[in-house]
Amino acid sequence: MFFAITILISKYGTTDFLILNTLKISIEDQQYLWLFFFLAFAVKIPLFPLHIWLPEAHVEAPTIGSVILAALLLKLGIYGLMRFGFCLFPVGHYTFSTCVLIATIGSFIYASFAALRQTDIKKIVAYSSVIHMNLVIAGLTSFTTICYSGAVFQMIAHGFVSGGLFFSIGILYDRYYTRCIWYFGGVANLLPKLAVLFFLLTLANIGFPSTGNFIGEMLIFMGLYVTQPITTVLATVTMFTGVILSIWCYNRIFFGNIKSLNKNEIYNFIEKPTDIDKTESYILIILIIFTFLTGIYSKSILNLIEINSAGIIYKAVLEVKETLLNFKK
Repeated sequence: MFFAITILISKYGTTDFLILNTLKISIEDQQYLWLFFFLAFAVKIPLFPLHIWLPEAHVEAPTIGSVILAALLLKLGIYGLMRFGFCLFPVGHYTFSTCVLIATIGSFIYASFAALRQTDIKKIVAYSSVIHMNLVIAGLTSFTTICYSGAVFQMIAHGFVSGGLFFSIGILYDRYYTRCIWYFGGVANLLPKLAVLFFLLTLANIGFPSTGNFIGEMLIFMGLYVTQPITTVLATVTMFTGVILSIWCYNRIFFGNIKSLNKNEIYNFIEKPTDIDKTESYILIILIIFTFLTGIYSKSILNLIEINSAGIIYKAVLEVKETLLNFKK
């Protein structure tokens, strides 16, 4: 990315975003500059196969670190792609849109099956975040207002859900001193309050109706279907792997037989853990309330997003159409 910025300075004499946004950057420059910026932001998002750092970072980070990373920091890569890749280099964004969409579908499949082989619960949820972030990237491949709004809305909704899931995992770790999924079973009998709240977050994570994730995913797929119908159908089918992953993870932790301290069985380090306290309950309930409010009262948020993004979409579409017309001539 810094190499691309150096090229911008040498060719156009400035790095001021407002000035660059008014300049006519050539088609060739837009294509390779967009590619440099995209590769840099793809690591941050992350996009397969540049995602390997994310599960490891979540495993090593404390609970609050995982919450901040999933809820806020992952969105910086998407913001950079929207702000620079989409606004400054719309022709380059359009040129590689099909390739990016195919790469995101591969990420859906890989992340889902890779998560099924993990034993650390944090890694499982981290791979779920990879799926949702790649869905947002897929939404940016369509030059439609509905798809762009859905991508922004999905980032907002994912922040509440992923933050709640990682906080719940931190609660489990405080009680059991482990995150290995094979050590859990029948936790709903011991932590019923956590089981209910974790279930609501799981529903939101799979895009259950009336949640923010459902609105974001629906808008993205509706917008994608306008420009890429066949690929969109394939992406919709592959998203079911993420649903299976979330349900399997919840079922494995909270249902089944309670693990005992019998030497012949896999055991929990604490046989009778205490349920969540008031502070933990309030934090999870607030996140869940916002998750459902974004799904139920989504119109106000979408109006705000469309007001701020309509000009960006119009400028990008206009520049792409002008470029295509000149190319045909």
